Parts: sequence; C-alpha cells; structure tokens
Amino acid sequence: MALPYLFANLTVATSTFLDANFAALGALTPIPCSVTGMNNLTLSPVFNAPSVIQYTNYMPFVCGGTNNTGPATAQVGSLPALLIYKDSLAGPVELTGGEMVAGNLYVLLYDNALNSGNGGFHLQSSQGLNYVPANVSGANATGTWPERGGVTPITSATGVTLTAAQLTGGGNQSIITRAGSPVGGITDTTDTAANIVAALTGASPGVVFRFRIVNTSGQTVTLGAGSGVALSGGLTTASGASHDFIGIIFSAVSPSIGIYG
Repeated sequence: MALPYLFANLTVATSTFLDANFAALGALTPIPCSVTGMNNLTLSPVFNAPSVIQYTNYMPFVCGGTNNTGPATAQVGSLPALLIYKDSLAGPVELTGGEMVAGNLYVLLYDNALNSGNGGFHLQSSQGLNYVPANVSGANATGTWPERGGVTPITSATGVTLTAAQLTGGGNQSIITRAGSPVGGITDTTDTAANIVAALTGASPGVVFRFRIVNTSGQTVTLGAGSGVALSGGLTTASGASHDFIGIIFSAVSPSIGIYG
C-alpha cells in the first residue's frame, strides 16, 4: 500500500506531506469514542484520536455499549446523526431494541449506501468486526445463540395483527396473553414473513422460534397467516386455554416461514 507521499522519492519534503500521510493512516484506523445517550448516541473521539471532519465510507468507530430500547441513531461530534442498522441474511435492517448492551463493545461502521443513499452505520461486534445478528448480545463457543424472549399482553375485542416483535419476544420465543371480551370468535393474523425473519436471532433457513398464546378473552382465538407465512395443524386457542406454536424459517433471502400448531 502506498501513502500519498513516498519520502524516498522526494528531494524536498515539507510538513504538509507528513500531515497528508498521517491523515491517510487516520482514515484507516478504528477510532475509539466515548458515548452518551441511549437511542440517540453521540460519539466523541477520545484524546489523541484522529480528527473526524466528515464521514468516510467504511470508517469504523469503536465504542462502549448502551442499552438501546428501539431504533437508534449515532452521530460523531457535530456531524449528522444517522440510523444504525444490524446486518441480516435479508439485508440491513434498523435496530428494534436490545441489540446493544451496556458494558459490551461494538464497532459502528459507516456506509454511505444505507438509508437509500443517505448513509448510516452497521452495528458490529468489536470481536474482529464479526457480524451481529438481530437482538443478540453474544454467542458461545459452539456458535449457538442464547435464548431470549418476552411477554406481550394484547387486549382487543377484534382480531389484530401479531407483530414480529410480539411473535419473537426480542429473541426466538414469546408469550402472548390475549384478552378483550369479543362477542364471538376472532382471528389474529401473523406479521409478514419478511418482518419476522428480520426480527429473529441468527435468522437463516432451519432456525426455529416458539410462541404461546394464553387466551382469557372469553371466545376462541384463531391464528391467521400473514404474507409469506404458511400455517398447519391446530390453529385455534379455546377460551381459558393456552396453545403452543412453533415456527421455522424456510427461506431468509425470499422470506418464507411455516408455523405449526
């Protein structure tokens, strides 16, 4: 790799040549930053780090983790705040919450192609710039991902769309408590396969997720299929009962999912 100026070839060298070489090296260096904020992060390069006067494509910033609770942005100093994305087999997707954890280290890698060409950051682990799947804080030595989940209460007298976040619980398992006193049986429809794949931990063909519907609505609740989702087996949960479902990714590139009751 050649720097802008090769001193062996010069008969006269100036300090501006040194500045240009140092600037070229600085653009290649991961820049350590202190961080303030939770979902709207402000990054401040530490003392003696290279000055950042503009974002350069694929420029990496090393920073400490914070507990994001939803979509997040980052800005370096007074530069524009840009959305942060997580990489998935379906392409970059915005953060949804839980991807960054206080005490962990991450790299934010600038990419001017993100957000329809407006620029943004890829969220990556600082462990060798490894890929960080959706809603994952770490993997064990065998490459398996820790189980995570959540509980979502839903109260409605009519059918609703069960969002990807509700179906996955921020990981790969969830519990949905269904109430609402409808006058007759209702149907709740799943989110699209594309949204579910984007929300799943380590999304790839063969990855499974589970959810349980606990029905206290007073009427039956039947599961309906969103776009790209195929349903099979028992799909109706009686009042006063619970029903376990298991889903599996058939394809993450052209998202398709099967859910079995």
